[in-house]
Amino acid sequence: MKPYLTILAGLLLSYAPYAKAQNHPQLINSREIITEGIDYYQNEKYDSAMHFFNLISRYDTNYAWATYEKALTLASLEKHHEAIEMAKFGLTLEPMELLNYNIIGSSYDALEEYQKAYDTYNEALKKFPYNHDLLFNKAVCYQLWDEKKKSIEQHFENLDIIPYSGSTHLRLALLAEKEGLATQAMLSFALFLVIEPDGGRSFSILNEMNKLGQLSSEIYKSEQDSKIPSEFEKQDLIFDNKIPLNDKYKVPSKYNFAFIKQLYAIFDFIKKDKNLKDGLWTDFYTPIFKDIANTVDFENFSLLLLASATEETIAKEVQKHLSKIIDTRNQILDIVYKHNNTIELTIDGKSKEFSKYFTTQRRLDAIGNKSKDDLKEGKW
Repeated sequence: MKPYLTILAGLLLSYAPYAKAQNHPQLINSREIITEGIDYYQNEKYDSAMHFFNLISRYDTNYAWATYEKALTLASLEKHHEAIEMAKFGLTLEPMELLNYNIIGSSYDALEEYQKAYDTYNEALKKFPYNHDLLFNKAVCYQLWDEKKKSIEQHFENLDIIPYSGSTHLRLALLAEKEGLATQAMLSFALFLVIEPDGGRSFSILNEMNKLGQLSSEIYKSEQDSKIPSEFEKQDLIFDNKIPLNDKYKVPSKYNFAFIKQLYAIFDFIKKDKNLKDGLWTDFYTPIFKDIANTVDFENFSLLLLASATEETIAKEVQKHLSKIIDTRNQILDIVYKHNNTIELTIDGKSKEFSKYFTTQRRLDAIGNKSKDDLKEGKW
């Protein structure tokens, strides 16, 4: 698991004395020096990057930033023990504390010291209980520890806080796929592509989803006995028998890819079946997709999922209907919010429901309640 990307915003421009070979002190712009080091880091020239980070004086106000960059670089060099020590030192400097915790945890993961990684994330979560990166890394730690059930439960706890986490939906999709749970995998894949329709990993996931739609889910099973229960047994049977791929099965979309037809069959199943099993996927995804099935134009939905496709005909269709795709995505993200806009928390020994507030980028901004006059009430 890779440590998280550098965050530049909010750091101070600082000047500090720096002695050259002639021992004549000069003023240096520490922000520019760190930024130059980051350029080398992003080009995978880690030794050169480290040279620039080491130029920053202990007494410079950007020293904590430089220390974090050194820990990140050491982790990228796979010097995980050194990265841990550097990040632990970084914790004593206070700024960048959260990012240093993630480096320590992910480095322990890389060393397969999962108990120490788990303890690190738990320690950090006491200070940052709703931080997405820590919650996500804890779930991945469980998976690396071969605790799939706990990993899945943790991922769904994360979605309870931040339902727009594309990485969480993707992890759940891949976990379900490896367990041979096709319907559960397709629901998670689909919401990932809604959240990240044309990101760097979207096209490969689109292909993976279509491949799953064409094949039996049994091919994907990594173990004979699934550790995760199927929540959609009837639909999994329809999926594996490829009934939706029959030419006679009609879909209200001209984009007749295998995954599109399988998804429409899942939509139809969710709309009509009133006796769905209780479960993590059912509880989270079913209300969302039932709403999508009843209110969103399926052809526009199909094209949204195809937004990363490189095939010329589809790419032209995406460009032609771009405004509709954007509107459809916003409509679905609003549906996700509609079903996930509150969270139950225990405060001072009492359980209470709180509203969640997100930024325009759909990142968690605050948890709290407001009065009828739109004034903040109680703890936030």
